[in-house]
Amino acid sequence: MAEISKEMKIVLIINAIIAFIYGFFYLIIPEIYRDLIDATYYDPGMWWTFGATCFLLGIFCLLVFMRKEWEKGKTFFEFALLWVIAELILNIVSIIVLPGSANAKANTAFNIVLLIVIAVYSAYFYYRESE
Repeated sequence: MAEISKEMKIVLIINAIIAFIYGFFYLIIPEIYRDLIDATYYDPGMWWTFGATCFLLGIFCLLVFMRKEWEKGKTFFEFALLWVIAELILNIVSIIVLPGSANAKANTAFNIVLLIVIAVYSAYFYYRESE
């Protein structure tokens, strides 16, 4: 079995850090984050669920990192990558369809850019690792 490359380990750590940051925002300090981004909609349960999901994705990245062998962690990485792509699609739809303040739209636009970057470099290193 092939060992995970150094570049993929860096990708995993970056993805985990980003996931933990968003998990912290949505699970630990959702009211503060809501006020910062001027969110149009706020349902604490949904925000907590999203935050917990982000934390779990960060844990998935760390699990892949700790497995050392690509084949043992590949499924976790695939799940996380598909989640990022689904979230990207939802953010694009929400910026077009949902009303919101300029601040909320700017936050969503930032999230879209961040998700595109994560999806592209994660997919690139995924395919490179799978070869």
